[in-house]
Amino acid sequence: MPYDWIPLAEIPLLAILPRSHPLAGAGVFPIQQYRRETLIIRT
Repeated sequence: MPYDWIPLAEIPLLAILPRSHPLAGAGVFPIQQYRRETLIIRT
């Protein structure tokens, strides 16, 4: 049985990277590219 997807909120994320990081110049990129990166989330 298929389900409908209803987003409740949209929360933008901000990435702070060193200038030498390969993804530092990207304007936007898929979250899948973070799969092997260290992630620190502050609440």
